[in-house]
Amino acid sequence: MSNLSLAIVSVPFYQVMRMTCPIFTVLIYRVWYSRSYSTATYFSLLPVIFGTALTTAGEYRFSDIGFLLTLGGVILAALKVSFCLAPEEKQTLWSRHSNHVCRHRPWSRIGC
Repeated sequence: MSNLSLAIVSVPFYQVMRMTCPIFTVLIYRVWYSRSYSTATYFSLLPVIFGTALTTAGEYRFSDIGFLLTLGGVILAALKVSFCLAPEEKQTLWSRHSNHVCRHRPWSRIGC
């Protein structure tokens, strides 16, 4: 999904959107694993996004479908980090299976 979106949006826009992945990962961990974070953690995510925006400053070109595909790719990446690479003690039976699939069958990552 991310490669398809990269064909539709500009690289600077794609990079800035991909840097929002930690935000989605933190939100997933808050909802799914009931983990709480300090306010400093949330504020520490902002320089990552703004720093990327500054370094990739240029033509931010995107369409509606390109934006949705890029956002979908970011959310899928956050889900992969949250469930395929989740701490062992928090994994359910399903996530253990998906973890096995992610590590031993790289072509099956979409199933995670």
